[in-house]
Amino acid sequence: MIASVVSLAFISFMKSFQKGVAATRTQGLRDTVFLNLTKMASSPVALQKTRTVLGASSPFSHCINVSGTNDCTNGAATDFALYDAGGTQVAGTSSAPIRYSVDGAVCASASNVCSLEAVSSFSAICAGGASTCDQAAQLSVSIDLHQSASVTTPAGGVSHIGKRTLASTVDTALIASGGAQSCPTNQAMTGIDATGGIVCSPATQDHFGGAWACRLNTTTLNCGPCLSINPMTGSCSCPSGYQTLKVTGCDATLYRCGFVCAK
Repeated sequence: MIASVVSLAFISFMKSFQKGVAATRTQGLRDTVFLNLTKMASSPVALQKTRTVLGASSPFSHCINVSGTNDCTNGAATDFALYDAGGTQVAGTSSAPIRYSVDGAVCASASNVCSLEAVSSFSAICAGGASTCDQAAQLSVSIDLHQSASVTTPAGGVSHIGKRTLASTVDTALIASGGAQSCPTNQAMTGIDATGGIVCSPATQDHFGGAWACRLNTTTLNCGPCLSINPMTGSCSCPSGYQTLKVTGCDATLYRCGFVCAK
């Protein structure tokens, strides 16, 4: 009798433990999907690609393009389709979200396996707080990853997967330039931060020969067009006598890579 009670208690404990493990894994996978989406929302290269795909007539493009007309409204939140640097849509609108499974795979329709919805929106920040502007000074780009309202019991061991939302602020001039960046005089690029921006530092040591960044080819992930020149050479190259000893900030998601010159 006692053995039976102990056995039932152990089985109940194991079921509870396994459910907790599954729930933790599900939340972790959701956070991985969310992290990748927020990287796209803060990447000038991805946002420039989004502008190209959506076209000049889209509300998103209106706030980036200079047209001579104040067609961008300050602070107005607008859903839009977000694309990565390779041209793949990664988030959508409230009426047409991009759906993900709890394992992070893109899927077509809401179900207990395909339970997450990604929605992207933006709001303009006009210079001086003007109510309208031709080109916004900055865009606040938001990602909303939530459980589909039509799914009550998603796969993964939890009845509800918590919503994640984050907004990133990006300069429109940087988006309009295609993500190209440069360092101030007497400084050189020494890395790439988590949002795709370059990190500049004074070039004062004899063994440091500057740095440069290129855009990665979307298929081969080899260096393509120059994104940020090395001030010490005026091009995407290292000075004579210096070697590319390490690569910093390479990111296949952002499609860019930074090279450091040293000896």
